[in-house]
Amino acid sequence: MKLNLDRTIIFWGALDLVYVVWAVGLAIYHGNIPYYTNFVTDLDAAKSFGAAYPVTLTVVGHLMKASVIVSAILMLFKMKAGVYLSLAQAPFRFFLIIPPTAFFVVSLKQFVPALCIVLLSAVIVVEITKVYTQIRWLRKMAT
Repeated sequence: MKLNLDRTIIFWGALDLVYVVWAVGLAIYHGNIPYYTNFVTDLDAAKSFGAAYPVTLTVVGHLMKASVIVSAILMLFKMKAGVYLSLAQAPFRFFLIIPPTAFFVVSLKQFVPALCIVLLSAVIVVEITKVYTQIRWLRKMAT
């Protein structure tokens, strides 16, 4: 069975868009303004340390989270810029600054705490697979 890389890119974009909708819905459910409320709260906490480094990390982290919206839409339209942006997000996903593509797997730890290692391993495998298929797609597009 041959992997259809175009559909795979659309799939990754769709998963990222599901995360965006989930995050926005959760924020609204809790009475917050999506992205903005968390940013202001995190920025206030970072400023309390009295140094520029925590503030810079907070701003960069939130910019990366917001960039998921852009990469998701661009990947749905199979645009190279979306894949490049998604690849730039990969390190931040590995360190959980941006929720991983399989964000719903991480939320399962609340229900089955004993499976944390298995769930974390699944997230890592999904992220590696995503990066691999994106690189393959970019190579295909270059030929």
